[in-house]
Amino acid sequence: FGMFDAMGFDGMMDLGGDQMAGMFGAMEGADIMAMGSERAFDAMMDMGMGTAMEFMGGDQMAGMLGAMEGDMLGQLGGDMLFDAAMNMGAADMMMMPPDAAFGMFDTMGQGAVMDLPPDAMAGMFGAMEGDMFASMGGEFMADALGTMGIESALEFMPPEAMVDMFGAMDPTNMAELGAGAMFDAAAGLPPAEMAMMPPEAAFGMFETMGTDMLFDLPPDAMAGMFGAMEGDMLGQIGGDVLFDAAATMSPTDFMVMPPEAAAGMLDTMGAGAVLDLPVDAMAGMVGAMDTSQILELPADAALDMFNAMGADTAVAGMDADSLAGIVGAIE
Repeated sequence: FGMFDAMGFDGMMDLGGDQMAGMFGAMEGADIMAMGSERAFDAMMDMGMGTAMEFMGGDQMAGMLGAMEGDMLGQLGGDMLFDAAMNMGAADMMMMPPDAAFGMFDTMGQGAVMDLPPDAMAGMFGAMEGDMFASMGGEFMADALGTMGIESALEFMPPEAMVDMFGAMDPTNMAELGAGAMFDAAAGLPPAEMAMMPPEAAFGMFETMGTDMLFDLPPDAMAGMFGAMEGDMLGQIGGDVLFDAAATMSPTDFMVMPPEAAAGMLDTMGAGAVLDLPVDAMAGMVGAMDTSQILELPADAALDMFNAMGADTAVAGMDADSLAGIVGAIE
């Protein structure tokens, strides 16, 4: 980079293609990206993709393509971008800005992207943002995940990008992927990311998996899935299923759930069923709720819950605001 800095861009452009590509090949991808779109495009057009790929690694190629704008990527053409992508790994792809990754996809086309190795495909999608997945459509998202495999997606993609992919799908798309794929995704994604999934996507995963497979998930994964859902969805699942799931959860598991979901579980199950939970699960469920929601509990139900869990369990499983809430509901 020091040599490039000393020569200046114009001086570098006077070099032959091999020398220019060799200089870029010795630089960091981030430094190449910092050149800006016009310089990156001019350099690539001057070198040619063949020469660039001969001397530049995936990191440098990602830096150069990542600097460009969509119309420039379009001028390079889908075939040239496909050849470049074949030489880039997931980490290379994910250093690209979202607009550049989507520009590569848009120029190459769906068919060519599906021919990429799983890690390159996962990296390209991993660099994108939520609204981009929605524009590609749920059917293609399911096809792409099925082609690269859930295992590759979990290994190479950021969890938030996977959540966005599922958010673009409808239940029919998820059914095409199959119950096993939904289970692997739910078990492999961080529960806190699962809880941020669009409600319809989380409920679609549950419907595709089915109840029997649900209970093979770790408790925190179930908490994340339920945490993404709305009250009417929890109502459709039913109190009995929610009780069996909640009975396996610890206070730590419940803490990944938004307060509305924890309150929705309690409402669907009913206070009587909550009293039959293990005391640490009861404390976790109530502790995940907002103070205002706890204060809405009937006084007798709040008293029964507090007496059932005991002071020690309540203190261990609930924070100060939750404790104040349940005491306030009793009073």
